[in-house]
This record gives sequence, C-alpha cells and structure tokens, in this order.
Amino acid sequence: MVSVCSSSRDPDFLRSLYEYLIDTEHADVLLRINSPALECWLRDERKDVNLLWRYYARNGRDALAGETMRRRGCAADKVQLDERVECLEKALNSFASASERGGEQDISEAPFFSLADGNLSRTAPRQRQRAPTREELGRAFTQVKEQLEVARLQQRILHASESVPKSSLDDAKRDALSFSLVSATDLYNDFAAPLALYDLCLLMLCTCGNNDPATISTLWRSILSEEVLPCKTRSPEAYAFINEMARTSMVEENCQLLTDEWTGNTSPMLFEDGTWIPRLRDRVTSLGKELYGKGADYTFPIELLIECLEGLRRAHDAAIVSSSSTDSSTPSESNPWPLMIFLDVGVHFSSLLGAYDAVFFSRGGHGITGQGEDHGDLLQRLASIGEVLKLWASTAFSSSKQSFGGGRGEDMGNGTSNMNATNDAFVQLSQAVSSGGLLSRIDVYKASLESSMGNNDERSSLYSMFRDVEDSIKRST
Repeated sequence: MVSVCSSSRDPDFLRSLYEYLIDTEHADVLLRINSPALECWLRDERKDVNLLWRYYARNGRDALAGETMRRRGCAADKVQLDERVECLEKALNSFASASERGGEQDISEAPFFSLADGNLSRTAPRQRQRAPTREELGRAFTQVKEQLEVARLQQRILHASESVPKSSLDDAKRDALSFSLVSATDLYNDFAAPLALYDLCLLMLCTCGNNDPATISTLWRSILSEEVLPCKTRSPEAYAFINEMARTSMVEENCQLLTDEWTGNTSPMLFEDGTWIPRLRDRVTSLGKELYGKGADYTFPIELLIECLEGLRRAHDAAIVSSSSTDSSTPSESNPWPLMIFLDVGVHFSSLLGAYDAVFFSRGGHGITGQGEDHGDLLQRLASIGEVLKLWASTAFSSSKQSFGGGRGEDMGNGTSNMNATNDAFVQLSQAVSSGGLLSRIDVYKASLESSMGNNDERSSLYSMFRDVEDSIKRST
C-alpha cells in the first residue's frame, strides 16, 4: 500500500503521506521509499539531517550519507558541540561503510525543488558525479577521523572549563568552545594551555603529531607536580627532588621542609604519608593508555618518566627511612609502583629494561660508572633494574610457578588477560635471550656489583637475585 501511495505524482498528497508516517512513528517505513521526491522533502522542506542521513544509509548511498553528516558537523551555523561530535561520528561510520563497498554507483543528490510546484518529472538532477574511488573514500575517512579526534578533545576542554572561574574564560571564547569547531592550534594556545589542562595539552600534541620534547617534558613534570604539591616533608632529599621537579614545571606550588621545632597546622599534606601515590598512579596510567601505542609514543617519554617516577619513589623511601627510628623500609624492599604504571599502560618488558638500563646504568655522567662513583647510589639503581628483570621472569614463568616474589598477578587479574600477559612476557624474554643480549647484560650487572663497594649485605642480596633470575632463564628458555 505504501509503495502504491508513494508513486503518486500529487505533491500535496506525497507531503501528507510523508508527514503522516513520521507523526505516527513509522519513520522506518518512510525511509524504505527510494524516491527523489522523498529525498527532496527530507532535505529541502523537512530539513531533518538525521532522517536524510538515515535515508541515504538505508538505500546504500553511504558516501552521500557521510558527506551529509560531515557538512552538518562542520557547518558555519551555531551548532551545539555535542551535536557536531555526533554528526562527525555518524559521518565516520558512513565513510567506513562506503569504503568497504568500494564506492557507489550513484552519489547524485536529488534536485532542489518544492513539492508544491508539480514538476517532479521534469526536474533534472542537481548534481551528478562519478562514484568516489576507494582512495578518495579513504582520504575522506581520515579527514573526518582527525576532525572528530580534535572535536572530542574540545568536548573535554569544554567540560573542564565549567569548573574554572568565569574570569579565566571570557564569554566570546566560551561561546566559541560551545558552538563551533575550534582548530587544534587554537584549542591548545587559547584554551588548554591557559587553563593549565596539562593532560589535554599532551593529548593534543599526540593527536596533531607534534613532537616537541621540551614542551612534553614540561607538561609531564607539571602533571606530576600537581599530584604531589603542595606538600611538606622532613627529608632534605625529598625536599630537594620535589622542588627541582616543580622548578622545571608550570606549577607554582612548592614543598616545605619541616624542622623538629615546626608546630604548624596539618596543611599541606605530609609527603611521607604517601596519600599522593594512588592518585598519581591512576592519573599517569590513564593518560598513558591514551598516549602510548597511538603512533606518537614521544608524548609518553618512558625514560623521562622513569627518572621522575623512580625519583619520587626513592625520595619517598628516603623520607620514610629518615623519619623512622628503625630502618624498616628500604628502597629495594618498597613497592615498585612506577614499574607497575608502565606495565599497566602496556609497555613491553623488553622496552622497559632498555629504558631502565639507559636511565640507571648506561648513561655517562650519572655517578654510575667510572672513578669516584657513588656506590650506594649504584646499588639503588641496580636494584631498580633488578626489579624489572625479576618481574619479567616471574610473569613469563608464572604458568610454571617459577615466581621470584613481587609478581604482577594481583594487578593483572586472572583468566585470559593473565594468560596473555604471561605469553607476551615469555615471548619477549625468549627473543631477548635468543638475540644474546639479555644474559650478557645480566653478566655486566653482576660484574658491576662485584667491583662495587658499599653495604655488603645489600650487594650480596642483589647479586643473588641477578644470579637466580639468570639461572631460571637458562633453565626455562
């Protein structure tokens, strides 16, 4: 019955039919009518972009469906940002579908005319084009994907701006952020950076492929400083490290050094309490998962983060030890939470060992090798490298119950994820051994311990750990 009615040449009747089907919530029935008259009515009279998009998609005209939504998402009109993002998402899906089809036979739009003019049969198509090639569809998909990524970051900036004082963002900028698509450059320079949205600044650098090491370093130091500061500590070592990190950031807070005579209030937090660790760990892990493995790994600089995170860990360990009457917690015994951050982000053990080695052992000028080295510092740094090796072996051989303690089982969960982590770690370990580099590197670490001075018990314990890991690897690979 609908097909018979829709074949009518009476414009008034067709308009009534279309409106009736929509008013009675039979839009799905309406969109099954493949007719230039319906297309014109949806586009020119109803002006319903969503129904027009559904019409094109329903009739296999995915490229035109995608272009319809792209135009709406990028329109110069005043359109709510959430609607723009939704339109770009639909455009992306439509271009993906068109690409899978390999192009369309006809992407012509129906002519512009009014259903009331009674000339349906004599109007020529508004535009007839050849079917787009797969390459052209791929370029359209990439363009919309990039626009959508920036628009989603704009959404996050808009939500974050709602919690800042109105004086920080004038009405004109707030209006632009809410109703237009702002370019990536303007989003960074006019909104994210002035509002101190450091995480979003890094995400924008990742999205735009901007490799600026100095800016990236400053942003990461600002993120870490935000989680630690303001604070107070009784440890001169912690005081020096935290304030040096803050000095190279954009955070204006600082760390206070307490004396025995200090009788101030409970604010700010005491660094030794460690309440900042879970917050910092969650923030770095969450941001790292958005940055790492997305084709711009320079925005998650592993070596810089090792220096900062392990530096904070060592400063916290030192602060605890100095404030305790007994040496009940040493750096080698504390929880290796920086290492767990990298693993949770998805950094491979092989990459981590290389980065830890570069930061804590191979680089010159760090008091690690050569004459006059700090042997106590050397033991701490080798202990950090040893933790990577121990956890790597423990994870790789967990199915064989060859664990060295401190394993990652509690954090990895169980079932398939645990099995995948074990398999990945084992494959990485086997490759590192077969290349001949891993076991020889362990020999270098052992030789450094043999030639070092310092605490004999700690040296002996570290040497035994390296030897046990080495023996287990030789037996199992």
